[in-house]
Amino acid sequence: MARTTEIKDRLVQAGEGLFARRGYTVTLLDVMNKAGTPRGSIYYHVPNGKEEVAIGVAHKVADGHECRVSSLGREHREPAAFLQAVVDDHTDKLVKSGYQEGCAMVGITVSVDTDSVELRAAVAEAFTRWIGAISQVLREKGLGVTASRDLATAVVSGIEGAMVISRATGNSAPLKQFRKLVPALVGPAGH
Repeated sequence: MARTTEIKDRLVQAGEGLFARRGYTVTLLDVMNKAGTPRGSIYYHVPNGKEEVAIGVAHKVADGHECRVSSLGREHREPAAFLQAVVDDHTDKLVKSGYQEGCAMVGITVSVDTDSVELRAAVAEAFTRWIGAISQVLREKGLGVTASRDLATAVVSGIEGAMVISRATGNSAPLKQFRKLVPALVGPAGH
């Protein structure tokens, strides 16, 4: 059982990077090759193929966002500083990848060629959990429920849009510009 879980985890890890770079157009063979897993048993480990890997990626990304948001929330007292740190975290990841690796969820969403209700639900849940994690930290910092949810949604949307433009242009200026706008988005309630 541990071996099966290990192989599936490797496939999900490889899938995350590939979907972030190339979208859902990658093949299961691409994922398997990047993960270095045995070809003959691929459908034993992921019987539902690429869709199962993508759903696993969505869960992994959501878990990672929740963990990272919580950590950044503890590190930064003020709402604006916290949100700027969230933007910085994504900027750093994108720059380190040479502007090649965006968000796996966006990669899946914009190129999904499936009518899979399960995959769409998993991706929607990943975004919902990320927004929810940011909203929760903002509520802990004194913002109201509606303001926290609206601000979290705006920040996630801003990060994702700026990342797409940064990838296309090969520079982080859009993310840096969005970061500068964060205090204005937070407004007086967050200062």
